[in-house]
Amino acid sequence: IYGVAVNTTTTKPLPWNLAQATTFMKATTKEATIPVHANVGMGVCGIPMMEQPPIDAVTRVSKSLVQIGKADGL
Repeated sequence: IYGVAVNTTTTKPLPWNLAQATTFMKATTKEATIPVHANVGMGVCGIPMMEQPPIDAVTRVSKSLVQIGKADGL
């Protein structure tokens, strides 16, 4: 299993960070021959840098990484 970790840019909005993480995930899954799981957490892979990130933001990131980025898991 390979875990992609894309740092969140705190000066950019959620859509920008989500697009960046999804782009890197999509490129990684296209080239990888092994399962790819995203390292998702506070400030990583598009999740906002907060103690308790909004659930809608976490849901959007999770769905996008799996459906668009073709991640095998989180």
